Amino acid sequence: GSLTASVNTTATSSSGGLITFGILAGSGSATVNPMTGFVTAVRSGTVTLIASSTGDYNYLPASISQTIVIGAGPQTLTITSANTLFVGGSLTASVSTTATSSSGGTLSFDILAGSGSATVDSVTGFITAIGSGMVTLITTSTGDINYLPAIASQTITIGAGPQTLTITSA
Repeated sequence: GSLTASVNTTATSSSGGLITFGILAGSGSATVNPMTGFVTAVRSGTVTLIASSTGDYNYLPASISQTIVIGAGPQTLTITSANTLFVGGSLTASVSTTATSSSGGTLSFDILAGSGSATVDSVTGFITAIGSGMVTLITTSTGDINYLPAIASQTITIGAGPQTLTITSA
């Protein structure tokens, strides 16, 4: 997330000097544009925003600080793997997240049965198609210190698979 810091001064007639901004890291981290006060959160926790005025011929320099609490932000999961399989076929689910400063948490996978059937390894996302029809892949992220938990789903269509016949009699 981001915000723009604003500062009021008791200096009159546009006096008081140039106001600049800085960040002191605490348990979190953020960046700030020193001229505009535009703050961008990087990691959850707390940081200290400092606004300073240089002073001028009418006013002495001044500074003030404020603690900013940065909470865990939302993330979006997107399943990017194929959504079709054939009976007996397999694929490994691929997922992307909008989490940028960390992993966004641990992923887990589950299959909700529908008119078809499949299995999925809950840790690796390896899917094996068992019966034709449709199933729903559910991917969940636990979240982490910087990002909230998230969930995504994708319908997978399972088609009839090919078979091979072999004559084994004499």
